[in-house]
Amino acid sequence: MRVINAMLGLGRGGLEESFVVYHEVLRAAGHEVVSLLDPRAAVAEEVRSLGVLMEPVRVFTRWDPISIWRVRKILRRRAPDAIVTHGNRAGSLLLRAARGRWPVIARLPNYRFRRVLACDGFIAILPDQREALYRAGVPQDRVFHIPSMLPRLPPRRAEVGPLPPVIGVMSRFHPVKGLDVFLHALRWLKDQGVRFRAVLAGDGELRPVLEGLTRQLALEAEVVFPGWVHDKTAFLHSLGVFCLPSLQEAFSRAMLEAMAHEVPLVVTDSDGPRQVVEHERTGLVVPRGNPVALGQALQRLLQEPDLARALARLARAKVESTYTIEATAPLLHRALETVVTRHGKPR
Repeated sequence: MRVINAMLGLGRGGLEESFVVYHEVLRAAGHEVVSLLDPRAAVAEEVRSLGVLMEPVRVFTRWDPISIWRVRKILRRRAPDAIVTHGNRAGSLLLRAARGRWPVIARLPNYRFRRVLACDGFIAILPDQREALYRAGVPQDRVFHIPSMLPRLPPRRAEVGPLPPVIGVMSRFHPVKGLDVFLHALRWLKDQGVRFRAVLAGDGELRPVLEGLTRQLALEAEVVFPGWVHDKTAFLHSLGVFCLPSLQEAFSRAMLEAMAHEVPLVVTDSDGPRQVVEHERTGLVVPRGNPVALGQALQRLLQEPDLARALARLARAKVESTYTIEATAPLLHRALETVVTRHGKPR
């Protein structure tokens, strides 16, 4: 099949990273891929490096008639068998441009899907997302559970870590990420006499606030803010524990990457992580917004290395079995075949 893979975001987050990986998954499933994206997208060069056909289109709003006309021209020229969209903006615009002529399948990065309910199919990355679609009245045969995936597995991790151990976070500095809770958990750890270092990798609007809170909590000797890391393998393999303190998280690619790198992890019970991490089997899950519970879980992994190693090994095994291109490409192929076959029938 010829599949248009469409995304209109300009930033660099989980949505954009998943869009890039989907080119590889679609090709692994045996399909010809055409990439539709804004030329200003931060991931445009990564997509270009994959050697796929690209259709750059500048879009102003999903309601803009000129943008819809431009995209419709691309659809007529490329004549796809199916369209896969990433995010509400792409889904809404492609629905208007396709006008029912080409089937549109929305891959949902979160639980906000009201604007794309007219799509011909839906890719839910989590079981709860699938159930939410059912409750919204979407027929079950239009919903496909296909987990997020990593393009390739990193090398296995060496057993020996640095001392004192490093606790790491990799995140946008946004209020929903719970990084203030994380810093208060570190203060609790320090009060218990636990030795550690902590790295908050990332950037965003809250950086000055978080740096100020670090000083207020007297954690300057333990905490560093290096900005975004470019070598994720080197960063993750330097950690003793990875922490995801989010208050809201539909899904976290950083969490998935930590699991693949065999880093013991502590996550909160926000929507996505609690469905991926099995408590005391592939990681530790704590209530969101609770710095003491977070600190206690971090302390446990730092002081029980056998447990930490066992959890990390099982987390890596879960990624190998569930969150790879090899595991997900057949699921995506079957979803596309189902939607395209149904779309060919009278409606």
